[in-house]
Amino acid sequence: MTLTVDDLRVHYRTLRGEVRALDGVSFGLADGEILGLAGESGCGKTTLGKSLIRLDGRMRHAGGTVTLDGDELPLADDRAMNAYRFHKISLVPQYSMSALNPTRRVDVRGQARREGAHHGADDRTAPPVHPDADRLAAPGGRPVQGQAAQRHRGLPALPAEPPGRLPLPRPLSPRGRAVRRGTARRRGRPPPHRRMLEGGLMLTLDRVTKTFRAGAFGGGSTTAVDRVSFSAAPGELVSLIGESGSGKSTIGRMVLGLTPVSSGSLTPDGERVRPGKDFYRRVQGVFQDPFSCYNPVFKADRVFALVRRAYHPGVGDTEWADRVERAVRDVRLDPGQVLGRYPHQLSGGQLQRLLIARALLLDPRFLVADEITSMLDASTRIDVLNLLAGLKERGLGVLYITHDLSLGTCLAERTVVLRGGRVVERGDTQQVFGNPLHPYTRTLLAAVPRIGRPWTEAAPVDACAYHEGGAAGSGEDLHETEPDHFVACAHLPDCGRTRP
Repeated sequence: MTLTVDDLRVHYRTLRGEVRALDGVSFGLADGEILGLAGESGCGKTTLGKSLIRLDGRMRHAGGTVTLDGDELPLADDRAMNAYRFHKISLVPQYSMSALNPTRRVDVRGQARREGAHHGADDRTAPPVHPDADRLAAPGGRPVQGQAAQRHRGLPALPAEPPGRLPLPRPLSPRGRAVRRGTARRRGRPPPHRRMLEGGLMLTLDRVTKTFRAGAFGGGSTTAVDRVSFSAAPGELVSLIGESGSGKSTIGRMVLGLTPVSSGSLTPDGERVRPGKDFYRRVQGVFQDPFSCYNPVFKADRVFALVRRAYHPGVGDTEWADRVERAVRDVRLDPGQVLGRYPHQLSGGQLQRLLIARALLLDPRFLVADEITSMLDASTRIDVLNLLAGLKERGLGVLYITHDLSLGTCLAERTVVLRGGRVVERGDTQQVFGNPLHPYTRTLLAAVPRIGRPWTEAAPVDACAYHEGGAAGSGEDLHETEPDHFVACAHLPDCGRTRP
């Protein structure tokens, strides 16, 4: 199929009048082509994608045409678009957790056929990519991979709120900046966070395991995290890296007290996790999906009011407004553009940065950052990394969960590589990525795309460093090959897995 967009103009209806979101967009896409659409948060990328299938009722087609195989799409007529929407032209949203109905099973092929999208189609499907794909559509609507598909409940300090949907473009000026390892780059004005934190927090995980019930009646079980051990000192950023389903977010939730530990010990400052107001003054988290952290019927800055009500009830209105404005500017947002607006009027990147600002308002000692830069454009991502670097200087400990190896190595002193819930390699970041010893770590590095260079196979491992070092009979999960560089058996996660 060929797609032609000519002078497309789309406006959003708001209480303050119409906002011009797309203005004269034109491009063509031939059969078999892939077109890359790049731009910063709020520039209209998602709006363009949604407008091609008229996915949101707040949009108004203000002009221009979209032609699919010579047929002009009736973008101004929502009912007429039903013949094209999800039949001839479809869309995969950015966040599956906000797109899937938690009351329905993940396997929606039968639902799609009943709705006519695949009527008469061949039921044969390609082999699954995920090795445990048979667990994804568990009977009875059980959670995917334990709680991997369960919506995040927002920051632990505040109640859960359902997602907002519609992004309203608010373009920001591009700013390309570099980050120095471990040091924040200053911006001309002194940062507000200049004093050292009082009493940094030491986090220690010792053989932590998390097992979820699975199956129609909970008779089965799935080990999501298996004997994981590492620590994070005050002022240290530890990067947690691994593929989807490796247990990264589950570890973050256990650190925050949102998911209980099945076995092993997880201790902040030598004490067990006790979720509550006092605990969340010291330990905060920012999750990957910002849409699930906002109530769409309230304005986005209500999240700041909830923090004030719970933790700073004695702060005056003027002082609190100054604190909020300062926190918003620290994450490179214009308070005049984001405060007082509803979640659907802000882009995903803007919503994510507001959540970072909310966490920092509590002045925590430890931060769990779960893919917090995945929604941000390149220039803003650097600003957030600079902010984390500055907070590290003050003594804030950070558990940085990410898929992006380049970001994980940017500020992290130490790195933990997970696969199948097990630690396959950990230690000093420069050693782990400068001299990767586990086959999976090498595979991750080989999979990083490089401009102008094709993907290459990972260099094979000549011998298993774990067994070569004589650690097989020691009972230890990892072998220290050099100071602060540990590696597991090359056959993990199948070798020595915990059987519940």
